[in-house]
Amino acid sequence: MTSPVRRYLGAGLMAVGALIAALCGSCGALFAGGALLGLANGDDAALVAMILGAAAILGGLPALAGVILFRLGRRFRLSTPHLRD
Repeated sequence: MTSPVRRYLGAGLMAVGALIAALCGSCGALFAGGALLGLANGDDAALVAMILGAAAILGGLPALAGVILFRLGRRFRLSTPHLRD
């Protein structure tokens, strides 16, 4: 791939990864915070554990995938292409 194409693809991966990480991570953190506040107010501990597990799986794993996409895009933008002889 040529350098401008790699930079453009890297920028796209970074943008998509950042959006996924920010949106999924903040949603998961919001649900986890709500569950912890519910636990502090005396809600059932089993319900809170289920909500925390669901928030970790449904929000944490996509956020991790977004971080990986962002780092991959950053590597694409910063790396120099190898020229063939």
